[in-house]
Amino acid sequence: MEILKGIQEFSVFTSLILGVSITLRSVIGYFGEGNYNYIDKIFANIFIVMLYIQLAVEAYHLFTLSHGYEESLKAIEHIVLTLFATIMTQGGRLITLNSSDNSVKFRFRSIYYGIATGLLIYAYILDAGYIIHP
Repeated sequence: MEILKGIQEFSVFTSLILGVSITLRSVIGYFGEGNYNYIDKIFANIFIVMLYIQLAVEAYHLFTLSHGYEESLKAIEHIVLTLFATIMTQGGRLITLNSSDNSVKFRFRSIYYGIATGLLIYAYILDAGYIIHP
């Protein structure tokens, strides 16, 4: 259980930091006429992987651990928010991969990754934080 808690904490904090930094980089790149680099793609892929790890750990937590009604609702809420964030991120990634113009890439990344990051911030910071409790 401690390993799951550590994995979830690492993926949550990594995805929050990456989400904010990717969104800021995309906004700055869009308004500053920046170039879309290979490192941008790597950070975006790591962000998506962290979201999938969060989904897997939260689903495992929901279906295997015994908990009360309120904790079940909170777990379902976090799974749904993380799922929406993952869908938004995948949508932004598909548009970014299919575009050749840097401004289009930065614009759609700032929109989609910004919404996904906002959902994660709501789920993990503003909603009193949700990390697996033993």
